[in-house]
Amino acid sequence: MLKLFKYITLFIFIISCKQLKIEKRQSINQDFYKISKIDSINNVYLIYAKKKDSIFKILSLKEDFSNFNKIEVGKSYDFKLKSLLRIKKLFGLEIIDYNVAGIDFYGTTIAIEQDSINDLHGSDNIKGLYYVK
Repeated sequence: MLKLFKYITLFIFIISCKQLKIEKRQSINQDFYKISKIDSINNVYLIYAKKKDSIFKILSLKEDFSNFNKIEVGKSYDFKLKSLLRIKKLFGLEIIDYNVAGIDFYGTTIAIEQDSINDLHGSDNIKGLYYVK
């Protein structure tokens, strides 16, 4: 009887450890950006990523950095995003200028999709379509 109790206890312990591992992985993935679409205009890649309930439009100049990991739709990445919109200072606070319809990014005009996306982003760890850790 004692042996059976040990096996049941061990089984319950293993199952709970696996559950904790799954919950931790899901928590980490929520902090990452999941790629939903990749498009391009002229010399610029448009990378659409979702994090929690927000959609981000990330711009990247077309370059070949094939020695890094290629960004793929459906996968998640730990991007370090920066706003590309003009930032103003008001009473010491930074604010985004929402009166902008788009920006010029390396000679290509990129529009803001204000119905779903109200900012444009760049990232130091994206080169072309490659993720640089």
